[in-house]
Amino acid sequence: MGGRDSVAFGLTGAWGSGKTSVLRMIADNMPTPEWSVHYFTPWAASDSATLVKEFYATIESALPTDVRKKMGGKLRAMVPLATGAASMIPVAGKAVSTLFEETGKYFEKSFQDQFKEASKDIVEAGIRILVVVDDIDRLHADELVAVLKTVRLLGNFPGIHYLLAYDQNTVLDVLSATSIAKNSDRALQFLEKIVQYPFDLPPLQQPHRVREMTTALAKVEATHSLGPILSGRGPFGSPVDDLLSLVPPGDLETLRAIHRLVTQFDITLTVIRPNEINATDLLFLTFLRVRYPRLYQKLPAWKGRLLRTGPVSTRSGEEPNWRAQIEEAAEVNGERADALARLVQYLFPAVRGPGWIGNARKQSVCKSAYFDRYFVMGIPVGDISDALIVAGLSELADTGQLADQSPLGMALADEQMAGHAAEKCCTLLPKVTASMNSANAVSAALVVSRRLLNFTTASRLSSESRFAGALAGIAVVLADTAESACAVLETFVSEWGLHVTIRTMSTSVAANTPTEEESEQIRAVGEDVHRRCFDACITDLTTDDSETGSVLFYGSYLGEDRLNELRNKVKEMIDGGQEVDRIAARFVSIYTAYSSESGPVQGAPLLGGFNRDEFEMVVPRQLWEPLIVERPEDREEINEDDASIENRVRRARQALIQAKSE
Repeated sequence: MGGRDSVAFGLTGAWGSGKTSVLRMIADNMPTPEWSVHYFTPWAASDSATLVKEFYATIESALPTDVRKKMGGKLRAMVPLATGAASMIPVAGKAVSTLFEETGKYFEKSFQDQFKEASKDIVEAGIRILVVVDDIDRLHADELVAVLKTVRLLGNFPGIHYLLAYDQNTVLDVLSATSIAKNSDRALQFLEKIVQYPFDLPPLQQPHRVREMTTALAKVEATHSLGPILSGRGPFGSPVDDLLSLVPPGDLETLRAIHRLVTQFDITLTVIRPNEINATDLLFLTFLRVRYPRLYQKLPAWKGRLLRTGPVSTRSGEEPNWRAQIEEAAEVNGERADALARLVQYLFPAVRGPGWIGNARKQSVCKSAYFDRYFVMGIPVGDISDALIVAGLSELADTGQLADQSPLGMALADEQMAGHAAEKCCTLLPKVTASMNSANAVSAALVVSRRLLNFTTASRLSSESRFAGALAGIAVVLADTAESACAVLETFVSEWGLHVTIRTMSTSVAANTPTEEESEQIRAVGEDVHRRCFDACITDLTTDDSETGSVLFYGSYLGEDRLNELRNKVKEMIDGGQEVDRIAARFVSIYTAYSSESGPVQGAPLLGGFNRDEFEMVVPRQLWEPLIVERPEDREEINEDDASIENRVRRARQALIQAKSE
């Protein structure tokens, strides 16, 4: 106050910076009873004239009862003089005629005379009143001017002080659009006439932002039993650090923005269970949903490109210009667009662009199996929750069986859901392996393979094959002895056949354990697999009606010792009179065309290419080259639809003759 009769203070700060909270703290700390604090809510008025009336009424209500009775009529009479509208006399349930009787005697006096008389009454009462006016920056131009003019008119009332809270830039912008100011400099000069002492709320510093968000998120974690996955800190920082470093400049820089985000995150976690998604990704996406909703709404449409599971671009061969698309969708540019591009890059590592790219996280939105959950706020149609997956895996681990009507059982048997469910199983299987034994793992692998409709034709890299292979690998690893481990392998060969067994187990733990870490069981099974593959290769090389393509498939699973043995065996065959072109014929690929207007239909085997590298691993060039001599029939065109052994011989001879001439 500085001893002044009346002072207009200003509390300035950006929207959401905490002005209202500071106003409350000021009011709570004002000494009583010598001070009386009253709030005026400018938003309660429907127009500028009503706003002035309500302002005067607030001051009147702040007066002690005896003073109010003495000078209330004077204040009411000042309203129409200030607004130029007699209809603006404050009405408090009284008839208009009664009000005119109470105030009419003051109407003939000037505003200045009324002010002097009212000031005298206030001085005699010895009162001190603080009138708090919040959010004046949210008023329309005429309403804002009316409030400021009223404060100016009443600014000399002794003992009545004013505390105005506003975002200064917004107020200056509003005033600049009026006839009073016309530009920001004039607007500032006008504002300085009204507010004698402006106080600026300092911006949040980075440690404050981290503290506020960490504290708020810790409460959410406690509510949802998450543990400190967001608020905790690791050797490389925390999700809070990552988010605050990635958001565009100006975002999450006020208390309101931080707590609004955390509140929305909390609400979202009540809709989608936290154990079904990655909480860090959900927090980042919640920020986009709240702050940049148009960009957030675009992400599902970009799914294929964000995950690299769809076409790169609508124009052939071109990478999408992510920054330009993000800039357009979010309606931002410059540093804000750059920051949003980095944030999207953090969520989706497949997106190319400048800056650091984050690693994929567990149950991340960048994984196709989880992407849709973040946008439907739950488990989408065709998906199965992780909780149900784990329940089914636990049943397999504990019993080796899976009920037909269990959610996992039905998902694996559904051709549309099988791949998705099996992929989840591959990820979540480690959660239940501690309770599994070898016998249950064997049974589980067989149960799963029988449930999967396309198991026998699935690719070795498909989720179906990898899931069954993981169970088969566990069965080997958990076997008590080398003999029992080999018995496990025999069980699968009897059920699936050697080709499917090798394909399925090639991605399992047992097949990918480093040599120095191999157990006796794994070594025994590995040797058994090599022996079986060697025998299959010999059968293919010596029998015309053997399994097509056997040597090409099994040769890659021989191991170095068996591969050397195969080389020696083939050399013996050639030295014994076996024609080298008939051996080479086994290295010609055979494929099956799938084509039909109504859908995929398996056709007859077709002739493929000659695999020269694989052939020369078994038959070196110096061995075969002297034995291949071109004949007239070698120039004849080959029927690609004929995959017989004789046609494969012709394809191999043509390839070797070409190689010899190079």
